[in-house]
Amino acid sequence: MTSVFRLLLVTCLAAITWLALTSDPMPTAFQVWDKLNHWVAFITLAFLADYSFPQSQKNWIKWISLTAYGLGLEIIQLLQGHRYFEAQDLLADIIGISCYLPLRGYLQRIPVLSPKNPGDDQGR
Repeated sequence: MTSVFRLLLVTCLAAITWLALTSDPMPTAFQVWDKLNHWVAFITLAFLADYSFPQSQKNWIKWISLTAYGLGLEIIQLLQGHRYFEAQDLLADIIGISCYLPLRGYLQRIPVLSPKNPGDDQGR
């Protein structure tokens, strides 16, 4: 099961990176919800990172890495010229990660996400 989460994590990272760095204009509907898009992206990434590396003893590394990823995207956007650095975007990223943390215990109650799921060869 861990390999599925890792594949999903890599896929999401690739899609988010492409969306963040493309020079194509964003559809108006997405521009209105820009901060919500950041929040959804990073709560999703936090979930996938958590379940991609379930044996990690230092979970804070996951959260710092995702924050650094968000900061990196903002810096690259600044350097591109057709986008710009927006601190509110980074804040929405951090809030998304932070909102995932209290959900962890509830998610573990879902049988397929449980640490004791017999279908998961590496546990949670």
